[in-house]
Amino acid sequence: MSIPIKKEIQDKAFAGLYQRPSTSGLNPRYLREAFNADFRGGVISKRLGLRRVNNTALSGTGGGIFFARFASGTNERLVAHGTNISVVTREPTAISKSLPSDWSARAGGTTYWAMLDNQVFIANGVDNDIKYTGSALQKWGIEAPAAVGTVTESAGAVTSQRRYIAVYYNSTTQQEGSESPQSSAVNLANEQASVASPATPTDPQVNQWRLYAAIVESGRPGVFYRVGTANLASAIADNLIDSSLQVRQPLEEFTNNAPSGPFKLICVHAGRIVGVPNGDQSVAVISDHDGFFSKPESFPVMNYIPINYRDGDVITAMASMDEYLLFFKRFSIWAMLGSWPDITIKAVSYRPDHTSLGTIDQRAIVVFDREVVFPSHDGVYAIAKGQTVDEGLFNTSKISGKIDDFYDAVDQSAAMHAAYDRSRRQYRLFCSFRTGQNVGAVVVT
Repeated sequence: MSIPIKKEIQDKAFAGLYQRPSTSGLNPRYLREAFNADFRGGVISKRLGLRRVNNTALSGTGGGIFFARFASGTNERLVAHGTNISVVTREPTAISKSLPSDWSARAGGTTYWAMLDNQVFIANGVDNDIKYTGSALQKWGIEAPAAVGTVTESAGAVTSQRRYIAVYYNSTTQQEGSESPQSSAVNLANEQASVASPATPTDPQVNQWRLYAAIVESGRPGVFYRVGTANLASAIADNLIDSSLQVRQPLEEFTNNAPSGPFKLICVHAGRIVGVPNGDQSVAVISDHDGFFSKPESFPVMNYIPINYRDGDVITAMASMDEYLLFFKRFSIWAMLGSWPDITIKAVSYRPDHTSLGTIDQRAIVVFDREVVFPSHDGVYAIAKGQTVDEGLFNTSKISGKIDDFYDAVDQSAAMHAAYDRSRRQYRLFCSFRTGQNVGAVVVT
């Protein structure tokens, strides 16, 4: 059997909608992905034309706010505004150090955040995807070397024909990047090879590199095996005979690819990051997991899921609820169950004529306990899932029926955001009215 919606979000318990220039304090622990919000002494509010944090004006258009908790015990409020990402305590301090110099300048935009492996991942669908380590901004994923370093032959004990590839390596996160192009064939006749380090990348997270070698037979290279790891600028010697090379760690080909382009949306689910590429918003891609630890910056080429592909709609939001990952489109909702690649996808709400439920903005979704609250085109709804996984049941209830006329005046093309304050048992939705209908007023539920 399914469970009932909690009393505080049932339609019969709905107390109405209030317009306020500011609201009572909201515990920052319950804040995620707020947009264009004003924080004054811990109070979340919105004042037309102002974007302020603790009485300090932020430059540029607001892009989003995220409350991060690091393993060190440090809590930080991160703000995207204009072209900047800032840590905000009492005064905003832009994070600029360690941002790779070979990337184009940030343009800024509506920003989505996800925290995994003690790092904050940041995407806005426009700029290069970046991460914040608690001290610096860095690239998301590790790039591939442009070429293998120079190969030098010397006297040794190896008789074999080899090809080499190089990968960059982050010894802190134990993350490899994608591989370089292959070297030309190298003939070793009672020799050994010394392979120079590839060029040092601009990304400061890369501090080492790895060399892989493959035995060439009939003109074609076989499996690439790891020869060794060294600091950048240091060469690696290949003095392994064929039998010794073939028992070493093989290359994890196609599993360490960085994101191919900016993500429109991101979400954490089951120890992985799920992203929606800006270039194809009907597809979700999933980061890697080797069974022992997650690899949130690696996106194998086959880790993708089409969500009712080519239905004329796009993914607008994702929400992780226990063992389910919910995909929202504008007019449909889909639930994924299982761990990639062993998954099933079912429709929670879908009609081909686009009259079904969906949502507008991921930042307006709140997940708590066994419910998900979200705004749709005709009101605010709550989804509750069944008591057991086997049931696979979802109940959807409209909780804003008493304010339908009022909700109809909301500008659904503008940004929305929401937060749930457990201490007050309140779901709060911030949005604006359409032109000519009290523009810029705050809507709080």
